[in-house]
Amino acid sequence: MSRSNQHRINPEERRASRRRIWRNIMRGLISVGIVISIGGSLWWLNQALSISHWQIEGDIKLKMAIEKQLAELQDKSYLQTRPARLHKQWLAAIPDMADVQITRILPNSLHIVARARTPIALWQDNSGHIHLVDIKGSPYRQIRAGESPDLPMLRMSSSQLASATVLLNALSRQKIRDIKALSEIRSSDSSWQVYFNKGERWLIPHQRETMVFKQLAEILSQPHWRTRSWRVDARTTSRWFIRPAKQEGVI
Repeated sequence: MSRSNQHRINPEERRASRRRIWRNIMRGLISVGIVISIGGSLWWLNQALSISHWQIEGDIKLKMAIEKQLAELQDKSYLQTRPARLHKQWLAAIPDMADVQITRILPNSLHIVARARTPIALWQDNSGHIHLVDIKGSPYRQIRAGESPDLPMLRMSSSQLASATVLLNALSRQKIRDIKALSEIRSSDSSWQVYFNKGERWLIPHQRETMVFKQLAEILSQPHWRTRSWRVDARTTSRWFIRPAKQEGVI
């Protein structure tokens, strides 16, 4: 056998190799076509399910805030208006909203139920700014110009706000003084200073609020005590001091 015949490629092998190459090319083209087709279908579906209608239930101010969020949303496609995504965005953007339930109604509608956050007190920070405080003790926004909510003022560090809400809840349950008469709460290292109107002030030890209010209710509900305002010092467990709100002397 000559040397030239030794290096000659079998025609059948050459044709088989070409067929394999073409099959691989065709498979690649088909795969690309499938990917493009699926991608195009998903893009079309994403746009076809864009939001164009919505129904909002809740406080009028929250409805207006949500309307604004939707109006400013440039891309209302399906992926950009997923309920979980909108829920996260709106809670961060609308501090007066405690929670929102968002339900998608196919093909292009949203049903929205918003729940307002209820402030229970005001809190003044170290810079003098006044914030609204919710039931969890979280200051969630500064009060706006011209806004004057009739709420008690909390003058303490931010770390004490959660404990102060426990005190406020105990105050709201007691039947001695109307919670609307409460004007201010301060905190020292071991006690609360609770100020009502008419000069009334209570000194209540930390972590004993419920017990003190129960015992005070038994005393101040009696006819002899009921009609007057008092200064109460309940910090000492063995002896309480109860004075008229605008006078001195131990009773």
